[in-house]
Amino acid sequence: MRLKLVLLATLVGTLLGAGVSIAIIAATFGRPGLRFGQFPYGARGSAIVLIPLIVALFAAVFVYRHTARRRKLQAVLTGVLILVLSTLVDIGVGLFS
Repeated sequence: MRLKLVLLATLVGTLLGAGVSIAIIAATFGRPGLRFGQFPYGARGSAIVLIPLIVALFAAVFVYRHTARRRKLQAVLTGVLILVLSTLVDIGVGLFS
């Protein structure tokens, strides 16, 4: 397993997915100051959730195409890790902002 590739793609994907969505929230809606589980932005804000999904998909395809063995496992692992870590970063920023 190319663990370095999986970890690097996960790190870059998490930073990109969470960072862009947080930047869009901050630029568009101001400082959120949310409590856990609240998402008061409506349909416009729910499009922000798509950014980590798209980044996770691209990173999973990248890892799939650049590995020789156990491709599916590594691609799924990368995508799931990006989604989980992006969600944790978004929740952390919402709780501590």
